[in-house]
Amino acid sequence: MMRHFRTLLQAAILQQTAEYIFQLESDKLKLLNQNEKLRRACAECSSPKHKAFLNEGPDKVSGKTSCHNNISVMVKKNLLAFNQQQILD
Repeated sequence: MMRHFRTLLQAAILQQTAEYIFQLESDKLKLLNQNEKLRRACAECSSPKHKAFLNEGPDKVSGKTSCHNNISVMVKKNLLAFNQQQILD
């Protein structure tokens, strides 16, 4: 009898683990898609500040272009939506 419960418990743990891995893979795919959209949005902006932003990172560039502001808003919205989804899950 105890062995049967142990087997059921292991099966339940395995099922939950598989579901969790699937969710992580789904989240990863969403984030990869978001990154690709952001890269495309960045590539559309051709200002020298933007090129410096891409090459050197945000800490090295003083001031932001409207393109950077639009991207920042997009990132913040996506992060907020992602965090809210994590809370609901």
